[in-house]
Amino acid sequence: LKSGDGSDFPHFSNHIVQVELEEGDNVVAVKFESGTGKTPGISIGGAEDLRNLSSRIKIVEKFDSDDYEQDTPRPGNPQRVKRIFTEGMDNLVTVAIYAPGTRLEFPEKTYDLPGKTSNKYFASGLRLYQFDGAGSLDFCLGQELVLSVWRQTDQGDLKMTVKQRGVTLKSSVLPLASLPADLIFAVSASEYLVNAGSIHDSRLFAFSGKADCTNLKSFAATVAVNGVSVTVDEYFNGLASREVKSHSIPMKIDLAATFDPEQAGWPLIFQDEFDGTEVDWKNKWTSQPWSRETNANNDLAVLKDGKLHVTCEWNADDNGKVKGRAKNLYSRERFSYGYFEAKVRFTRKPGCWAAFWLYDEGRNMQLGGGYEIDIFEDYSTRGGKPVVASNLHATRGSHQDSYGYHMNLPGSLDDFYVIGCKWTPFEISTYINGQLVEANSRHSPWQSLTYDAINHGFGTSTLYLCIGVCVGQSGGRGVIGTKEEFIVDWVRVYEYPRQTAPVVTWSKLPQKSLVAEGEIFSLGAVSSKPGTAYLFDNGRLVDYKTSPPYDFQLAIDWKHYKDTPWHQAGRSGAQMNLDRYPHIYRIVVQDSSGQVGYTDVFPMISDLQPGQPWQDRMPAIPGKIDPTAFNTGGHNVSCFKQSWTPHPIGKELFSRKKLGLREAGEFVTYTLDVKQSGTYRLTMPRRPYPEDLRWPSKALVIIDGKYVGDLKAEAFEQTAVLDDVKITEGIRSMVLISACAYGVWPDALEFQ
Repeated sequence: LKSGDGSDFPHFSNHIVQVELEEGDNVVAVKFESGTGKTPGISIGGAEDLRNLSSRIKIVEKFDSDDYEQDTPRPGNPQRVKRIFTEGMDNLVTVAIYAPGTRLEFPEKTYDLPGKTSNKYFASGLRLYQFDGAGSLDFCLGQELVLSVWRQTDQGDLKMTVKQRGVTLKSSVLPLASLPADLIFAVSASEYLVNAGSIHDSRLFAFSGKADCTNLKSFAATVAVNGVSVTVDEYFNGLASREVKSHSIPMKIDLAATFDPEQAGWPLIFQDEFDGTEVDWKNKWTSQPWSRETNANNDLAVLKDGKLHVTCEWNADDNGKVKGRAKNLYSRERFSYGYFEAKVRFTRKPGCWAAFWLYDEGRNMQLGGGYEIDIFEDYSTRGGKPVVASNLHATRGSHQDSYGYHMNLPGSLDDFYVIGCKWTPFEISTYINGQLVEANSRHSPWQSLTYDAINHGFGTSTLYLCIGVCVGQSGGRGVIGTKEEFIVDWVRVYEYPRQTAPVVTWSKLPQKSLVAEGEIFSLGAVSSKPGTAYLFDNGRLVDYKTSPPYDFQLAIDWKHYKDTPWHQAGRSGAQMNLDRYPHIYRIVVQDSSGQVGYTDVFPMISDLQPGQPWQDRMPAIPGKIDPTAFNTGGHNVSCFKQSWTPHPIGKELFSRKKLGLREAGEFVTYTLDVKQSGTYRLTMPRRPYPEDLRWPSKALVIIDGKYVGDLKAEAFEQTAVLDDVKITEGIRSMVLISACAYGVWPDALEFQ
């Protein structure tokens, strides 16, 4: 330690976590991770837990990859088909079916292991969806090392075995029920690591060992399919490094083994005991809050015997194909942090699943919507298994990270269960019958069904409470002429008390919100109570400070963002890009009691190009602006339009007839001809909409690169207003950013 990298002794900030110990002897292991010399760490836990932690892998670079989306010739001539990504996520992906005797490879490509002093590994991997028959799937690195995924019969679980020149080094089991799973075989000059990360239930099956691979040079990396048929996706060769999901970033969450919101003093703010004669569609529930009121399928949600009964039925359509009908109930009000619980009996027939979740439209956890908390989805009960799923989908613009768990029920599917979700600023945990659900996953350091702000995302948007039945392919297809019933005894919501939360305000802000890539800027905050401060960008952590002053210096580039929690991927493996999508910053402070406060948002955009005035017209100020006369330049240049699939850079995507910035974070740019310096009022009347469709409207305004404030209107107000806008005479630019669920739909813009 005395002869380390620097002149100072290594030190660690105060870091306190709560652990559970059993009566009697407890074995505690300590592991020192030297890392690169700049990021040492200490992990403390059970010996087996630390062994699993040390075997986790993350991909840092892909040399060659194939997602099978392109219809091009490839070795093995696989059959390309569409299927759902996984149960609970019905989006379609393209996968490849390889027949026995074929192999996967990137022709004429050879590879070398990283140098002995590197902390990287060569890695080969793929996403395995199906394994049919008896035989093996062999990851071959030259003639030296093989990872074989195999079984001797056409049924049962799989085994993973590493062999070196035919000699078995180590084996482990991969449950067939964990598929689809991401398989990664990583090798250095002295050791190997194997990861099988389940997409289905998020469990990680990992092992590692020593192997002298110094003779492995200029090798081919292939995957041989022997005696079986396999369905795969996302095949690649590249570089990997170790990943430790641990408590290395200090934070406090209260993982209480049992929880009762009434005993904790959380006030009851919403309940429905379903004791009436019909669903209260007028005061408590709606078919969906973001479109016109409809009574479609209301006949499938009825009250009887003091309970809500939601039915799903399958009939034949005009072409004789199965068509399902079901119903979901959405609360009429949005909720913030609290405890959400319901007493339910789950479903079990394929073709639908029951769910209890929190959600809102919008794609930004700080501006509007942006995340979906699936307290439970029961598509995994098909076949009578007493297992239900939980999922979290966190969205940042066009990018979404998804995480999930499976939880075992303590009884049968004939029983009723009280299932609850404790949602606080830094914690989302699930309870069954008042007991914290035990679970583990590759995306979380916790041994409970818990999502947290550091590893999964920090959200501030309010959400609707939703309960009902969804129709889809998760869990299988429905059968014509059959029905399924979901029963809910009651639903209750308790508010999380935040009266003692620290008050956090900005103390330092950049002069400009428009910066060049790599340009250094500073953000700072002060808090009414000391604690740990965290800098979040669109709900993902970039940096933190354990004590004041809470000042951060950074730039929007990979030097400052790579290898931070901001850059961690969800179960799809896709990582966030640095593009023109706005960076919405908050500084968040957690005090010694665990209470959390945070600043207002502050927007930044990197490398924005203003484009050219539409038809060379520059609206005069004071005066009106036609919202559709935004600058040319196109997507990801002078404006940003969101989509789950990438838009071509420079393509014009917003309508010139009526402008709608539908999703939070979308923006357009204008060039203004300011005739007179002064302080102005900026108004934005909405496009005409029925009163029952109005929502709170908010747009962030940047003028000449400086964030000047928010155009805001309550749901009942027709016109959004921003006062005290200072502009100087000359040619100026303005950026208008949607900052609410359902978006901004201007009928006009006017400076007065």
